[in-house]
Amino acid sequence: MANLRHILNKKYPNNHGLKLKKIHRNNKLHYGDWGIIVCEEGILTPNQVETVRCILSKNIKHIGKVWIKILPDKIITRRPKDSRMGSGKGKPHLWVFTSRPGDIIFEATKVSKYVLFKMFSLIKSKFPLRIKIIYKNGVYSN
Repeated sequence: MANLRHILNKKYPNNHGLKLKKIHRNNKLHYGDWGIIVCEEGILTPNQVETVRCILSKNIKHIGKVWIKILPDKIITRRPKDSRMGSGKGKPHLWVFTSRPGDIIFEATKVSKYVLFKMFSLIKSKFPLRIKIIYKNGVYSN
């Protein structure tokens, strides 16, 4: 994960504490027929996003397509366990995704309603934030 900084073109490798503002952005479907939308602000780790991606790709298989619409944009630093006070900020530990209410994090196509709700119940149990399904015509579903 160390070379993600070059993908994101960050000027400074470390950032200050994460402040999540309640701003709606990225809330229109661009690629798929339906998407997963986040209802609260929070931080997602790459393992959580990968778990959801695996659930989607296993259930959709070769019929449809999945798009991941978020990138890891913040870094969490950590100091060594037994270090003394001072001597600057710790080393980069983990890249995380920040999400705000209204963000669409996944989009997909060509899935029946039965498979869609089966996947959604699996994803809901694995995901740390409250999520909903959004359709192309703008209808929400719990």
